[in-house]
Amino acid sequence: VQIGCKSEFRGRQGRMAIYVGNKTDTFFSSVKVHLPDTPGVRTQLGQPLLSVGAKQQGAQSLMVEATGSLSNVPTMSIVISEAVQIGCKSEFRGRQGRMAIYVGNKTDTFFSSVKVHLPDTPGVRTQLGQPLLSVGAKQQGAQSLMVEATGSLSNVPTMSIVI
Repeated sequence: VQIGCKSEFRGRQGRMAIYVGNKTDTFFSSVKVHLPDTPGVRTQLGQPLLSVGAKQQGAQSLMVEATGSLSNVPTMSIVISEAVQIGCKSEFRGRQGRMAIYVGNKTDTFFSSVKVHLPDTPGVRTQLGQPLLSVGAKQQGAQSLMVEATGSLSNVPTMSIVI
């Protein structure tokens, strides 16, 4: 499974695309992107991503608008075939922020190879915390990340999670 996220924001409004790559020979028949209500944030999901074919990629688009001050950090989770759940929490102040990427293993199998990858992007400096290398059966792991905008962006930053 590979998860990617692209986002673009201007002022209080933005758009995001969440990509789910199925690198297996199995059809993912139950894919769900969940965004709980968060005071201060309005979200609108595009056409729902319901399934992803074997060796294929699907995308979920969403529009985001800040409507006021945030009292809680917004969260998002992705559930794939009741086996893997990916979550993200982020908090930004000005040009700097921190993120936590959560990988939930809902299976009885140990995930022995987990990788969070952030390619170099001009205008953005990132620093990964302690690497998340594996996630035990029926457990959750987290990858922390510090982010700083250092200049104008010519490309939208991307992140991928490979399990």
